[in-house]
Amino acid sequence: MSFLDHWFGSKDLIDVDSLTKQYENELNKSFRAGRSTQRVDPAYIEIGANNEDTNNAQRNTINREYFIRKKDRLRGFSTDLLVQAIIRTRTNQILQYAVPARSSDDGNGFRIVRKGKKPGAMTKHEQNVAEKLEDFIFYTGKKQMDWRDDFPTFLARILYDFYVYDQINIERVYESPHSNKLNHFNYVDASTILIDKFPKTIDKPKTYVQMINRKEAAHFTSKELTFITYWSQNMNKNCGYGFSPVEAAIPQITYHINVEQFNARFFSQGGMTRGLLLIDPGDGTGTSRVSLDALRRNLMPTQGINGSWKIPIIQAHDAKYVNMTQSSKDMEFVNFLNYLNNIICADFQIQPDEVNFPNRGGANGKTGGSTLNEGNTTRTKMNASRQNGLAPVMKFIERIITDKILRYVDDRYQFIFTPSDDEKEQRQQQELALKLKNGMSVNEARRLMGLPCIDGLPNVPGNSDNLIQYLAIQSKLDDPEANKVQQNSTAYKPTKDKAGADVDQDNQDNQNNVDNDKTKDDDVSSDMSDQNATDNKQNS
Repeated sequence: MSFLDHWFGSKDLIDVDSLTKQYENELNKSFRAGRSTQRVDPAYIEIGANNEDTNNAQRNTINREYFIRKKDRLRGFSTDLLVQAIIRTRTNQILQYAVPARSSDDGNGFRIVRKGKKPGAMTKHEQNVAEKLEDFIFYTGKKQMDWRDDFPTFLARILYDFYVYDQINIERVYESPHSNKLNHFNYVDASTILIDKFPKTIDKPKTYVQMINRKEAAHFTSKELTFITYWSQNMNKNCGYGFSPVEAAIPQITYHINVEQFNARFFSQGGMTRGLLLIDPGDGTGTSRVSLDALRRNLMPTQGINGSWKIPIIQAHDAKYVNMTQSSKDMEFVNFLNYLNNIICADFQIQPDEVNFPNRGGANGKTGGSTLNEGNTTRTKMNASRQNGLAPVMKFIERIITDKILRYVDDRYQFIFTPSDDEKEQRQQQELALKLKNGMSVNEARRLMGLPCIDGLPNVPGNSDNLIQYLAIQSKLDDPEANKVQQNSTAYKPTKDKAGADVDQDNQDNQNNVDNDKTKDDDVSSDMSDQNATDNKQNS
């Protein structure tokens, strides 16, 4: 009987023991092992291992010292403050989902759901089982133990190993040495876990060893310990290990450390003096013991913060000033530091804005323009960063908990992170608005929202605004009287003259203006009378 049966007293639950034994029996059936083997570079094989079969030892055993030094080096680079800011930011973003959603105030958290079902579609019995499994994950075991990590602490530890070593090790502890029933699971420091030996074929499991202070502390089988990598690279020198963001950015992190140390020493040690006075003692030798001793005595007080930029002056026959400084423009100090910030953040798949390093226009830091993967607003950048960097990490953790932990408890259920209801509703509304914009009708959108369709509503693509415009136009087309009135109000009506003939509208307007202007009529009549009188006088 599994511990879930013990919790509920139900016989409907699957027997994890029988399924696990059945799974192992299937694996143990006779089959031809594959000929492919793990890729191991000969330079990293441990020569002269204590083994009866020296050839097998040379072929299967990896040089432990090389990878111990490599992990120590990665740990040192991870202490850079920019790397720490990135890891802490991503950890804080994920830790808000590290509690069961049912006990979270804002609805953010994780849930255990039946595979193939949504949370709302599970039966009451399935919900009870899911709640018990959620408690198992949160307490990292059947019972809450004060000395054992809870899930938030466990999650923070594996996230650090994820970014620094690209290696996640989880110890599965069973009820007994011969049991397949999981009792609890523990975090194991990835910096101490090494691959012990490679099997002859890839179809066989590996074995692992924990090294503490260069000494073997424990050995694990693949059943007892997970060895999970995310950025696995097809490189011989990796020997089955991952390729973490810290390892990928070692040159840039080194430059970043050097730049910070240079600037810090520039102030803490007073940098260097702005210049020196080149002494000419005037005796023809170019220097003297007395003048050099005097110069040393004057340089000593210039060391430290209080002595910054002091110029030593000594007495001599002649002196010439020599400039010893460079301008920050020559070094391009700011642009280079901004480039390092951006390129390291790009390696970790995070926007510099999220760690308080605004990225104005790409790697050069200039305003005006955005890089290819950025939007025009801070919110767009943040959403893109979380979609490209945060979401894949959360999906990766979901697979780890489901496949490496929950499968040994009840493989009918899976682990998922769930956002709050407000966040989920906002995202659904944004997706729905895009669908309406691209041809979905209002009734189709209502069906997706779980609302009943409206009878008689036309199947018009677009949102409610498009529907209102469509109905307004359709109502005018369907009403003959309204259509007739509209046509009469806009139709062209020719003007009739006194004889009943059509007159051009422009000429008629001009004629009306003349008729209405009595002054112009009087002037025309007076002119015509004067002309007639002149004609009569000439004729006489």
